[in-house]
Amino acid sequence: VREALIELCKDGVLKSIPRVGYQVVQISIKEIMDLLEVRIDLETANLKRLAPRITDEDLEMLKHLESIVNLDVNRKVAINWNRNTDFHIKLCELGGNAYLCDTIERALMKSRQYIAQYFFNAWDKNAESNGYFHRATIDALEKQDVELAVLMLQKDILNVKNQIQETYFQ
Repeated sequence: VREALIELCKDGVLKSIPRVGYQVVQISIKEIMDLLEVRIDLETANLKRLAPRITDEDLEMLKHLESIVNLDVNRKVAINWNRNTDFHIKLCELGGNAYLCDTIERALMKSRQYIAQYFFNAWDKNAESNGYFHRATIDALEKQDVELAVLMLQKDILNVKNQIQETYFQ
């Protein structure tokens, strides 16, 4: 348990308070927006680079990911978030830049904090779920429409922002 707590502190999820215990680190709306902005910049740039060389096998692999194949009719946030993370990491890996993938993976891990703190309520109200934007991104790549693929990827990432804003700021 101690090792897990130390790892959570390293990841910035918890803060150690000597002789008291641990406290969950709150993530601000600004931090969420900054994180989403970075993800959009990195992931869309990666998609633009990889699109011209994406193969039919790559597209088939993406089509068979859990986020595409198995719809979660129960709409469980954790299941969908893990599937979403898998899609974004696999898409990044197709770009072939390990450093970029590591950065995106860390951003997705950090995103788990806002998912836990803000997104559960938003999800219940109006989530665009079950991989719609993932499928639309793949469809656009199949048609070799890079601009549309980038737009769908942006919408997928911004969807979280929109849901949080609608839930907490309207």
